[in-house]
Amino acid sequence: MNRRSLLVRTLAAGTAAGVAACGMPGQPGGPPAGARDQAVTLRYMTWYGADRLPTTQAWIAAFNAEWPKVTVEIEELALADVPTKFQAQLAGGTPPDVILADSHAQTKWFDSGAHSDMSPYLTRDRIRLDRDYALVGIEQWCGRVYFVPFFADSNAIFYNRTMLQQAGVRDPWADGKGDWTIDDLYGAARAVTRDLDGDGQLDQWGLSAPFGVSEAGPFTWTRGGDIADFGKMQYTVDSPLSMEGHKQLYDWLLRDRIIPSAADTQRVTQAHPGLNLFSAGKVAFHMRAVNDVELFQRTVKDAFEWDCLLFPRIGGRAGVNLAAGTGHSIVKDSKLQEQAWQLVRTISTDRGQEIMGTMLGLPAQKAKQEVWLKARQQAGTSPAHPKVWLDVFTRPYAVHFRHHTTREVQSLYATQLNAVRTGQAALEPTLREANRQMNLALKYGECQPYKGLTHPIQPGK
Repeated sequence: MNRRSLLVRTLAAGTAAGVAACGMPGQPGGPPAGARDQAVTLRYMTWYGADRLPTTQAWIAAFNAEWPKVTVEIEELALADVPTKFQAQLAGGTPPDVILADSHAQTKWFDSGAHSDMSPYLTRDRIRLDRDYALVGIEQWCGRVYFVPFFADSNAIFYNRTMLQQAGVRDPWADGKGDWTIDDLYGAARAVTRDLDGDGQLDQWGLSAPFGVSEAGPFTWTRGGDIADFGKMQYTVDSPLSMEGHKQLYDWLLRDRIIPSAADTQRVTQAHPGLNLFSAGKVAFHMRAVNDVELFQRTVKDAFEWDCLLFPRIGGRAGVNLAAGTGHSIVKDSKLQEQAWQLVRTISTDRGQEIMGTMLGLPAQKAKQEVWLKARQQAGTSPAHPKVWLDVFTRPYAVHFRHHTTREVQSLYATQLNAVRTGQAALEPTLREANRQMNLALKYGECQPYKGLTHPIQPGK
């Protein structure tokens, strides 16, 4: 763990002008009199390090342009270390003021009373999460707001246009609409899956797909089912539609071999250091998240032409994509509640979201998502349709089913289904046993946290 103290007193004239002109919410009520005059140190725990640290520094610079007497001390650590370290600091009475939340673990502290309800600040500063943001799913937890988002991690499909053209497969964007079906995906994936050198070993595949419980969800959500009941707080991966969705995914892996095995993936990545199956040009379709747009613009360059698509239709149902994201929480015991809120507010509103879209990824604030879109279009390479990643939030989309033991349950699911992926176990009985174990391990507080949530999320409703 590295600790850094950052005190930014001045900004370049252009940055300062941008902050002054952005019209950020909060002026009508505003902070209490004299709050800006307090010279204090604000502790900020974050797992945004390495190449993401410059974005954090830019946020703090923007914050200090309005709050110049606040020193922001960054406590940087790995995401895997956040739960243990944060709990130890809480127990020892030395927690940070603001934490970049671990969305798969933070809910246990929502329920234990460790975090401040930010609803009064949102109301005072006229910020509407439900209307103006791409929601992660845990912003409203038991009727309170402990989590304010800043990053919208939409998931969709990348595809290799050059590979489809070489195989004589029709491009899904040929009609200018990108309207396609699960049968189109299957047919194209079969057409490109080939042994290119005749050695009896496949060298090119149709689809690279993650096998996590949420990542497998589109095959179920698009059929009208779900992998969890958010109202009853239980998993339903053994439901008929989930079984059907999982069967399709696993048939493509084991029967049709259009999805590379773990051994295939390892063989390709070892032969192409620093690249994955898609950037190495070895797979036609790749299910993944929005930040890979920037990754592939850097790594693929002009090796082949590629583009993006939403998950395909199944029957008469439009594809349902997964969306995740990241946000901040304020520690309830902090003696600097106003300053902590102002840092969160800076990151999640206009100027901070412009910084996010320009430097790192897709902003959660919908009004600033065009900033990211423009940055990607100015990169001068593929894709032709980056707006796909914004469109995820204009139609029904799904979120992770989060609770106090999200990661533990995901690990159980992975362990059980790994036996299916390696051909050592049958799918249906394994899913039933996985569902049983997952629900036994699931833990949450005394309230129904998702009360009133319709899942998949229906934007505008």
